[in-house]
Amino acid sequence: MNPIESRPHDPPPKTVWRVRKTLVLLLSCAAGSIDAASYIGLGHVFAANMTGNTVHLGMATGYGSLVDIGHSGSALLGFLLGVAIGASIVERDDSPTPWPRVVNVALVCELVLLAITAAIWAAAGAKSPSTTDGLLLALGLAMGMQSVTVRRLRIPGVASTYLTGTLTALTAGLVRVALGRRTPAPEAPTHGSVLMASVWAIYGGGAVITTLVSPHGGARALVLPLALIAIVLVAGDRESGWPIPVTRSA
Repeated sequence: MNPIESRPHDPPPKTVWRVRKTLVLLLSCAAGSIDAASYIGLGHVFAANMTGNTVHLGMATGYGSLVDIGHSGSALLGFLLGVAIGASIVERDDSPTPWPRVVNVALVCELVLLAITAAIWAAAGAKSPSTTDGLLLALGLAMGMQSVTVRRLRIPGVASTYLTGTLTALTAGLVRVALGRRTPAPEAPTHGSVLMASVWAIYGGGAVITTLVSPHGGARALVLPLALIAIVLVAGDRESGWPIPVTRSA
């Protein structure tokens, strides 16, 4: 049997890709939630949005605020380390399956790291700059791992932790459609416009929920992302065994 052909008991190709999109949206919601949690409770620093965090770092440097430099620098360092560690996991497998098993391995690492971070945050709080730096380093590490893990899924124009590129790809694709021009799939696939818009919306939705549930931050703010990533792992474990659909629609 051709490895890309579905067997009789396997889910239809459209179902495979639909589930994958849903899991990516759940990860986006988790990232938005964590960004809100870190911003509210850890010195107004983002754990996932490194564009904004780089601006914070530059401003802190300009003002000469060592505490703020430490906070932003810790999140940035954690994110870069997370990307490196995550890449060392997910890039070991180049198979074009919809949900490679290495993705689950990386997400398990992220979940464990977030659980430990939540426990430390609950026990020690964020009362000192050094503790805050440690928490930001850990959250940045988790978000870096998630960022490169979603990138491994090879969905053009979609990222779960930074949205500038997603919004650019979405808007550019819609303009090309309005102009009657064909949009190259690697750039901004027209069939992915709904997905890209959904990623943006649900990322913001995660921030809204976290702000409502934990307006002052704290370990409780990490409950939602922990639950979402756990759900993705359960569903992803089942999906990782599915064959490559004959008809792909990322």
